[in-house]
Amino acid sequence: MFKSLPTIEVVAICDVKSELAKSIADEYKVEMWFNDYSNMLRRAKLDIVTICTPVPLHATQSVEAIELGVNVLSEVPAAYSIDECKVLVRAVKRAGVKYMMAENCCYFPFTILWEKVVSEGMIGNPIYAEAEYVHGCRFLMYDERGNLM
Repeated sequence: MFKSLPTIEVVAICDVKSELAKSIADEYKVEMWFNDYSNMLRRAKLDIVTICTPVPLHATQSVEAIELGVNVLSEVPAAYSIDECKVLVRAVKRAGVKYMMAENCCYFPFTILWEKVVSEGMIGNPIYAEAEYVHGCRFLMYDERGNLM
């Protein structure tokens, strides 16, 4: 997706599986590839990093990038605990970089339509609304025995 945006230059790919990182870098003509996240942060000149790793790594990897002055777009959830959230918020405030949690359901067509319906007054003035979005990601946070990873 990033390669399709004319103002974006993808400068590095990282995956713990070296062969996968290299094949993706080759496929999308990205010069640098890494199998170590910390190494990538220090060696590649990055304006922003996208965190698409297993859930238990999101907060620590985000903070590591933020502390190096790199903006972060992280998949959900941002963290496992309130304490991790506090560390993340403090890091962003100290570094003055941008952080965005990549929950993209706000961009779904039905969500945009409801925003339009409400803002144009098509259903009057709502005083209460509630919605739910459920996607099964238990497998991303728990192992096969039900233990938190």
